[in-house]
Amino acid sequence: QNVVSAGTITLADALIGSDVVEVGLHYESTVRTMEPAIQGQVIDGLPRSWDSLFVRFHRTLGGTINGEPIQYPPATLDPQGLYTGIRKVSSQTVDEDGRVTLVQNQPYPWTVLGLFGTLTVGDMD
Repeated sequence: QNVVSAGTITLADALIGSDVVEVGLHYESTVRTMEPAIQGQVIDGLPRSWDSLFVRFHRTLGGTINGEPIQYPPATLDPQGLYTGIRKVSSQTVDEDGRVTLVQNQPYPWTVLGLFGTLTVGDMD
């Protein structure tokens, strides 16, 4: 994070000829899913747990799901260091509404194409 003053950005390190600098405004993107529903069933008020949860990304890097950083193995990244594909997310929470929160608070591209998995509804004992 740097401050622009009178149209000038002061960087901590000196640049060399091959360096590339991208400048933009910092912002945080947050997605909170709707409550999962099952057609023809009433599941309101029942606890819900994602036994398995997967996210489909396109040319993405960074981000968290339910506060957990998304891990992208280096071998799966394209030449620009971005990931396209499906990542399994672990250690999901059990709550009354089954919502999932996705956050991108880093200055990287982030495109979420889908979220899917196996949902357990009812007593978790």
